[in-house]
Amino acid sequence: MDQAKCELCGEPMPPGEQMFKFHGYSGPCPKPPLPRTVMTPQAVEDQARRVYQAWKNWKDFPAATGQQHQLEGEMESLGRLLNANVN
Repeated sequence: MDQAKCELCGEPMPPGEQMFKFHGYSGPCPKPPLPRTVMTPQAVEDQARRVYQAWKNWKDFPAATGQQHQLEGEMESLGRLLNANVN
């Protein structure tokens, strides 16, 4: 299994905090934040289109196909991209 890493600084999460996305419970991040990835508006639009298509496919098929996990991953990815480019 991959070691959980902080999404802000990229450093491994300490024992007992692997379920969190960011440092903070036991102290601040040990390193400065990672550089932000800035995407072009076209790249963000392309990602949104992929997420929409995954959602459309997922809602049209029974849950047994397992596409919910693909959609959840795509939605999380889109959220990170939008946060990085909007904020």
